[in-house]
Amino acid sequence: FTHKGDFLLLINHYHIWYLDLLYKYLTYLGEGYYFLAIILVMGLYRVKYLVQGVVLFVCSGLFTQLLKHIFDMPRPIKYFDSSVVLNLVDGVSVHSYNSFPSGHSTSTFTIFLFFSIMVSNKLLKFIFSIIAINVAISRVYLVQHFFIDIYVGSIIGVLFTLIIYVYMENVSTLTKSKWYNYQIIKPNL
Repeated sequence: FTHKGDFLLLINHYHIWYLDLLYKYLTYLGEGYYFLAIILVMGLYRVKYLVQGVVLFVCSGLFTQLLKHIFDMPRPIKYFDSSVVLNLVDGVSVHSYNSFPSGHSTSTFTIFLFFSIMVSNKLLKFIFSIIAINVAISRVYLVQHFFIDIYVGSIIGVLFTLIIYVYMENVSTLTKSKWYNYQIIKPNL
């Protein structure tokens, strides 16, 4: 692809009703409030999951929002304006500004990588990665972002998750504290 919008135009050309339906709803997994709800549920298993999740959510989210406002890039609908007719999905509100990077991609890669770290089941790890990739792709399919937006958003999510998780797992005052390791429910993952 040589042009910023080539990948989007390729995907946009192949709209299929079942992908419209799938991506219209799958994209919600990248919303911040779903991320927070999931973190709260994880906190029932161990307080440290809640603490780590909140730190991941706040740090990766704030960094992505900061970049969005620094770069203030137009989203595809504004970028192409009326020069290209785009296939839009009914019921999806298409935004015009703050395209780079994708916040949905950041949050979905953050949460699903965090899940992958928490579980030992390789099938679940694989499923989590497929979900994260598809949420990111949904953002291009729904004409909300360009490929570069989801790519960078995904990298931010992965890097913040790995760096913060490793750091927090190596802070001895946290890892040795009773409150941090307190379990309400014991998981069978």
